[in-house]
Amino acid sequence: MKIETNQKFQIAQQSITAIYDVLEDNKDFADIEFWIANETISNNENYLSLIYKIHKQKEYVTKNLNHLTELIGDLEIFINQCKNLILIEVKKDKKLEKKYNKYHSKN
Repeated sequence: MKIETNQKFQIAQQSITAIYDVLEDNKDFADIEFWIANETISNNENYLSLIYKIHKQKEYVTKNLNHLTELIGDLEIFINQCKNLILIEVKKDKKLEKKYNKYHSKN
């Protein structure tokens, strides 16, 4: 079964959303945050350092996911614009229309 380009972009966006969900709704993160309230653990510099690293990594991943989402959206727009331009040109030129139809009958 052939998957259309728009469906592939939709799958990519769903995958990105799943990663966001992991970052926002993760029991491990919640457990770690819970233990910050514990006086003994919250005074441990190693623990606090790791909490800071986790926080910074989540920020970094989120920033890159936001950028990736924008890039995928832009790419989808550009592809659709190219497809539309091709269709406009095909309507203008009968020879091109014949090649276009022949090409798409194979694919």
